[in-house]
Amino acid sequence: MSKTYTNEEILERLKSLEGLLLERVFETSYSESLRTYDLIDHLRSKAHDLGLEGEDAYTALIRDLEKLSSTIGGLINGRRGELLAAKSLRCLRGDSLLLSNIALPNGDSFEEYDQVLIARSGIYVIEVKNYRNDVVIDDGGILRCGLRSYNLGERMREKMRALWDAIQFSSDGCMSEEDVHGMLLFVNNDARVTDLFHRVPVMRCGQIVYSIEDATRCDEKLSWEDMVRIKSVLLARRTAAEFPMPLDENRVISELEDFLDLVEVETARDAAESMAAGHNEVDSPATPDNHARHSQLPSWVPAVAAVISGLAIGAGGLFLHAKKG
Repeated sequence: MSKTYTNEEILERLKSLEGLLLERVFETSYSESLRTYDLIDHLRSKAHDLGLEGEDAYTALIRDLEKLSSTIGGLINGRRGELLAAKSLRCLRGDSLLLSNIALPNGDSFEEYDQVLIARSGIYVIEVKNYRNDVVIDDGGILRCGLRSYNLGERMREKMRALWDAIQFSSDGCMSEEDVHGMLLFVNNDARVTDLFHRVPVMRCGQIVYSIEDATRCDEKLSWEDMVRIKSVLLARRTAAEFPMPLDENRVISELEDFLDLVEVETARDAAESMAAGHNEVDSPATPDNHARHSQLPSWVPAVAAVISGLAIGAGGLFLHAKKG
């Protein structure tokens, strides 16, 4: 069985991998401000200059680096979004209890909850999205944002059911399953949302607290004691949310080394061809013009020196770094 990790552990490991790869390639010009997308741009430029864009080693490396970049970005944006959501929900007037980033059992698996708010009017399962691009939720409940898709209708119903399963025998009749509500909260106000589903309320940070306060004024179902008991039950039933690593770290390291080997070979070949061209120029019959050039360095020498000195990436250092890690 493969080892699993929390999202925090995955982010830490992927950030360490990112730093290792960046240091390997950029060496003395490495900076902590560099990110995986800087590495991708650099390698793409290098592959284009040397004609390596069709090599399997290059395409595999870029594919994994793009996944590395998007996974790190997604985890960071998700965490930032959940903090913004919690900040907004703490502005709620009246009695409420908030649980952030918990997981509850669901059969052989589990359900993740960004925010669970326990209020007088019931329990709110709040799914948080921190998307920058525009979003469409189609009439089948599928949320689409760029290349990403998410079955909002199915996932929200699963989350609500798993939460009710966790508390129903401790609710003491104070509430029913209909008092578990689902909401979708977008924390980035610049993202336009087109909702064709209309089954899960779509909220913004400045809107959600007013909606919950309005519901509470209309219908108070839970006493403070009920709310505290439900929170205790949820905390007792929570489980660890762990996942396999989304990338094989050793494979990415090996792919980079394979590509750097190709760069070294191709750069050396270019240097040899430049030297051969320079020799042909020097060995051509003397004329008054090229006789004067014999007293100077051949014109190909600076070019070859530039190619060799520009080869800033070799083949062995990353494995030394990996052993240290």
